[in-house]
Amino acid sequence: MKNNETGFTILELLIATAILSIILLLVTVVMISIGSLYNKGLSESNTQDTARNIVSQISSQLELSADDATYGQGTVSNVNVSAYCIGGIRYSFVLNTLPGENGNTLQHVFWKDVPTGYCNPNFPADLTQSNPSGASATNGEELISPSTRLTSFCIGSEVTVNATCNNSSTLSSPYVVSIGLAFGSADLLCDNNPSPSEPPANNCNATNLSGENLSNINGQVTCRGKTGDEYCGTSYLNTVIDSRL
Repeated sequence: MKNNETGFTILELLIATAILSIILLLVTVVMISIGSLYNKGLSESNTQDTARNIVSQISSQLELSADDATYGQGTVSNVNVSAYCIGGIRYSFVLNTLPGENGNTLQHVFWKDVPTGYCNPNFPADLTQSNPSGASATNGEELISPSTRLTSFCIGSEVTVNATCNNSSTLSSPYVVSIGLAFGSADLLCDNNPSPSEPPANNCNATNLSGENLSNINGQVTCRGKTGDEYCGTSYLNTVIDSRL
């Protein structure tokens, strides 16, 4: 009597295993891509939300302040810090850097507080301290999250998208408020309009990713578009504000 038995040969099992492996590999690649897109969207969304919240806050203060906004600069603990005063509220800031980046002594980059008595923008907060307000101001807070740098901040009548801001000591309504934020480490960021004298690593077209220094920005800080770009996000906002008082 002849037995009629069926089954898989070793070759068939190898082919089936290979096909399954390819399918799993494709699924893994797709899932990684989806995860990267999610992280990228989250980075962009958080950066944009922060910029909108800051602009909204400053806009409200400019609208309701009876005094004109003032601008100034000062050197505190060997760090050049800029500042705006709006109705007694002081905004002290430095551009295009993170705390500790390139060996700096900063602990904050965009600090809001209320100085005791008169707000003088030529005496900004000491951003090298864990509490920049010290005993001379109250209600201090850092306005942007860790790993986020302030790429531009200007209140005036003429605003550019980079670090250049044409300021006078006293500003008047209507105000043009401009802010730029960039989330991510320096190797993920670049200048989309570098000047001839700018370090090559700042250029978006440069392949050299070592020694990034974003202190000399001629255009906009943007994401470079390399590995890890999902952890990079930028936002630029401009608005015009009329004082109501």
